[in-house]
Amino acid sequence: MLDNYVKQGKLKMTHKKLMVSLFMMLNIHQIIVSQDTKNVDEQQQEGSVVTDEQIHDILVSLNNEFNQYEHASPQEGYCVTIETSPVLKAKLTPYGGKRSTKLLSGVSAQTTESMKKCRFCKNSHNSVQSFALIKFENDTTYVIKSLSHQLLVIPVEHYDHLFSTPFEMQVTILKNIFTVRQMYSKDVQRPIEFHCGSAAGQTVFHLHGRTGVYIQ
Repeated sequence: MLDNYVKQGKLKMTHKKLMVSLFMMLNIHQIIVSQDTKNVDEQQQEGSVVTDEQIHDILVSLNNEFNQYEHASPQEGYCVTIETSPVLKAKLTPYGGKRSTKLLSGVSAQTTESMKKCRFCKNSHNSVQSFALIKFENDTTYVIKSLSHQLLVIPVEHYDHLFSTPFEMQVTILKNIFTVRQMYSKDVQRPIEFHCGSAAGQTVFHLHGRTGVYIQ
């Protein structure tokens, strides 16, 4: 192709060597890029995909902080916020001041009758599980769209809030939240949140994780 340009007088012979050198440089650069493409993709993926170890460490840290509060000065409620950008970090914020009761504000002892009224429970009179957009493997959790169009990850089994949930289930829920955020990456608008207790904004006392994903 370069010879054709020279014959057509569009390039001088002195430029031919320059262009050949340039083409060689581009080819070398292309080889380097193609070799590094996988590594670059892996790095980008590692930056956006949270590992099981990171999820474990986040939850261990949050539970430790929660237990410290509960031992020293139990609070009415807590809000968990997990940021993913620019770096992964989690924060536990107490709400409502010190409490004198065993349970968080708004949380009551569960009975068969009260669970029938919980719309996030499978056997309730007005269960929302039939409207699930996603059901995860083994039917441990499901996803619905809230009235504000945010996607929520909810365990099938009833747990009042994040810190009354077995650690293994906490891990499952958070992993599934990150899966949803990857599936709807263009719709992520806010950090992950768990509201624990009415003082922290919880209105349905069946654990649900706010994914930060909003869809129409």
